[in-house]
Amino acid sequence: MAAGVLAFAAHWNLVLYPRVVVTDPRFWTVQTWLTDLQRKYPTDWGLLSAAALLSVLPIALLYLAFERRVVATLEEGLKG
Repeated sequence: MAAGVLAFAAHWNLVLYPRVVVTDPRFWTVQTWLTDLQRKYPTDWGLLSAAALLSVLPIALLYLAFERRVVATLEEGLKG
């Protein structure tokens, strides 16, 4: 389960690959959309902050739901 959470977190932050492969903005990932928003409105800090907060919420909630398992897995890896 912890590996799934960590894999999801790694793929959640992909920007370049979805941007190159998917040409239709309707199918962009959240991070790709956020990057495009930053290019369109570079000085609108309120909008960018709100969008960044919304993009972090799903992964933060997923981590909080499985925090014990993730920490236990990482501790087992350190013990050897």
